[in-house]
Amino acid sequence: MNTLIKSLRGPLTTNRLEPFARAVPVILYMCVIFLGSAVPGDEITIRFDDRVAHFLEYAVLGALLVFFAASLSRGATLGATAAILAFVAFHAVADEYHQSFVPQREPSAKDLMFDMAGATTAVVLLRIVAARESR
Repeated sequence: MNTLIKSLRGPLTTNRLEPFARAVPVILYMCVIFLGSAVPGDEITIRFDDRVAHFLEYAVLGALLVFFAASLSRGATLGATAAILAFVAFHAVADEYHQSFVPQREPSAKDLMFDMAGATTAVVLLRIVAARESR
């Protein structure tokens, strides 16, 4: 994971500022998810299989959180993985609750399941990559 993290460091990140720099994309992406959920159902003109959208949307969030967590601690620990997935679950539940207030939108356990599947897949794959790099 350290090689992966070092390759992502740019001239604007230092050890001290790195966690803040890595938090910005996470926060912005969570805002994008919130804004997307605020669109009323009758304004969504593209019809698609939203299971794929939910999976990919939260896979990106999970990956961003892995890179953020890596700047806080050394390596991808099991505790960090559990914390990331708990945070994603909380955000996904909050997002579904938020949709209950949007016209022509409703919360869905199916959406929540695909949110968590996407995040879990991304987090586990990045953890496997990190483990292989550390060998």
